[in-house]
Amino acid sequence: MIPTTSPANVVLYDPEAPVIHVKRKRRSTKITLIDEQQDWLRTNFATTLNKDVAAHLGVSLRTAVRLARSLGLEKDPAWLHDVFMERQAMMVASNRGDGNAGKANLLKYGKRYRFKPGVTSRERLGDERERQRLEKSAATRRETIRKERMRINWGLEQETKLKIGHSKPKTALRYNLKRRGYIIPGRGANIAFFTSDTKRSETMEQHARERGIAVMLLHEGNVTY
Repeated sequence: MIPTTSPANVVLYDPEAPVIHVKRKRRSTKITLIDEQQDWLRTNFATTLNKDVAAHLGVSLRTAVRLARSLGLEKDPAWLHDVFMERQAMMVASNRGDGNAGKANLLKYGKRYRFKPGVTSRERLGDERERQRLEKSAATRRETIRKERMRINWGLEQETKLKIGHSKPKTALRYNLKRRGYIIPGRGANIAFFTSDTKRSETMEQHARERGIAVMLLHEGNVTY
């Protein structure tokens, strides 16, 4: 039992206390270059890849860049441009190789198929590709409408702003139900809750049921949306 009070010069020891291991911080070693290495870096950094610079000096890539910056060195813009063009040519050659869709991608994204003002998509893509594009767009829209109708039938809120299943009489009925205090959980929901504060109307509730809107008492057991 550890006493609650003790003299200031007494150190209490709790055998059940967890052992805390203090991890010592690693001290980074400062890397300095000899004169010969600095001369090589000044001569070659502008036209040498950073990974090759790091390999020659025997340091990490980040350290090689830091050492070059400390000496105020930068890459040669003309050399960088040549490296970029060389890499671009290598990527184009890779795309044109066998075993991938490189040729199709080059044709699809080439200048011939880019958007041009005053040119319709049919003129730009051709009859067959335009037909495929329209079929794909229509299929996507039909699937979105199908999912939204299912959400409405289950009384859930729509995920899009498409006007689906909202006939004007039914929309107006929901609006009037809300004005009388009925609670409709979400846009397009097919359920209306009433509470003790609702100004109930038998006629409106009958019209709601005829149009597929269920009318229920709101209590703790109801499902909320």
